[in-house]
Amino acid sequence: MSSQPTTSFQSARELIKNRLASAVRGTLEHGQIILQYRISGGPPGKRLLQVLRISNDGEATYEERDELRDQKPIRAKTTLPVSEGLGVLREVEGSGLLNLRETGGGFLPDSIIGSIGILTEGAEVQFHFLADENQRQSQKKEMLAPVRELRIKLEALRGRVREAAEKKPRGTKGKKER
Repeated sequence: MSSQPTTSFQSARELIKNRLASAVRGTLEHGQIILQYRISGGPPGKRLLQVLRISNDGEATYEERDELRDQKPIRAKTTLPVSEGLGVLREVEGSGLLNLRETGGGFLPDSIIGSIGILTEGAEVQFHFLADENQRQSQKKEMLAPVRELRIKLEALRGRVREAAEKKPRGTKGKKER
């Protein structure tokens, strides 16, 4: 058995760039690209977790736990049109996010931290930011332009996925058919 690698080593960022480009072109042969938008943190008893995951095939999931509002956990799943899922990935590709070398970090404990992650088989890249405006100002942490732009779009999409899951399908449940 040879000790030589059978494939060349590639950085996670380059692997994701290539797979993302393939997914956007519709030529991704296997696997998935998943975009994950996550907001989490806060002090004990006031913790927040919001996670939106969108795949290149349009599957979108959302999870939310909010101790401050003392609400029941929310879990939502919907399927977006494939064109919309790919459109989000196209925006990520065009945003310049994967060209950033700074991925955030260095936040004070109990901060509300956001992240935009791109995941694929064998690679993951995360970009972190302070999600709370007051914390961002007090910690003097500016949000990088690609992260700021994508965050606006992902917040809108997060709301849509949550709303889609909250809408109950209308039907005849509980009524007798004649």
